[in-house]
Amino acid sequence: MKTLGVSIFSFFLGITAVFYFKGCGKNTSDSVQIRDSIRTVMDTQYVSTTKTKYIKGKYIRIDTVIYVKVPYLDSAAIDSIEENYYAQNVYKDTLKIDDSNIFITDTISENNIKSRYYVANIKERYITNTEYITKAFKRSYFWGPSAGVGFNGKLTDVGFGFFMETPKRRIYGLGLSNNINGGVSIKGNLLIKL
Repeated sequence: MKTLGVSIFSFFLGITAVFYFKGCGKNTSDSVQIRDSIRTVMDTQYVSTTKTKYIKGKYIRIDTVIYVKVPYLDSAAIDSIEENYYAQNVYKDTLKIDDSNIFITDTISENNIKSRYYVANIKERYITNTEYITKAFKRSYFWGPSAGVGFNGKLTDVGFGFFMETPKRRIYGLGLSNNINGGVSIKGNLLIKL
């Protein structure tokens, strides 16, 4: 009877080895990976930068010149026009684009742009997604002794078992035990992760 039990145990152990190695030692279990996403973190950052640029008027291209008929003017009006002609007029404007601001300052005199000054406060948005994952799971093996105790508190059987945990988180087990009252038994186990 013991010989039959050992033979059956050896048979199931051989089937397990063939299942694992897939014949001729071609073990592909390391290539199987189960990735459980632990958590995904989305982060938004705003980075502000300031850029300035100064341009002299002679480098600003004239696009179009439109001439108009000059009306008759008396001497008082001419003096006022000359005073305004040589005065420096400063124009300021702000352009708002999303969360960024561009400040423009133009200085105009003698019918020309003397200078242009830009200050750009640019706020750029960066979005990053970080995913934390578990390490790749590999097939694991366990073996060890086993013992059974009855409800009366007495030892009923002793033996040992062999267990294999697959990448799909299932545990297959095969055990051989010797009953105290006589006889050998073979046990099979299948454990599924909850």
